[in-house]
Amino acid sequence: MMVQTPDKDIAAYEAMRKDLEKTDKGGWALVGEQKLAGTYSGLEEALEAAEEKFGDGLCHIRHIGEESDDCGSALFFDHFPCGS
Repeated sequence: MMVQTPDKDIAAYEAMRKDLEKTDKGGWALVGEQKLAGTYSGLEEALEAAEEKFGDGLCHIRHIGEESDDCGSALFFDHFPCGS
């Protein structure tokens, strides 16, 4: 069984990042299955949507306009990059 990684969802976010920064800066983007699943005003709302839309599947949540080096600005549902 192959382990699913967030690389494709990260790449999908990066492809749409500039447009999202123009329209939704400060919000939270939910990306799954290489598509934008929605933008949200708060992290909690994005996490709830991730669970509803993807269940146990992998998805990527990004704070729009923030650098991804900070663990708090990029989250991977079911895969948290900073060992959380």
